[in-house]
Amino acid sequence: MGDLKREIVMLGDTMNTAARIEEMCRSTGHNFLASAAVLDAISRLPPGVKAEPLGDVTLRGREADIQLFALGR
Repeated sequence: MGDLKREIVMLGDTMNTAARIEEMCRSTGHNFLASAAVLDAISRLPPGVKAEPLGDVTLRGREADIQLFALGR
């Protein structure tokens, strides 16, 4: 985007949601978080990785809550 300096810019709800989940990593102290939608889309987690439910979370800028999971060993 832009005329003077061209850059790749990511826009949209998916990028906004990803940024908000990243914010939740910092505020919850977890290194890795995944939404229920992501966990539903993959067949299974890698061996040794477990998903701890964090419940429904309100993300800034989103109307509906999102179910998040902390990923760890």
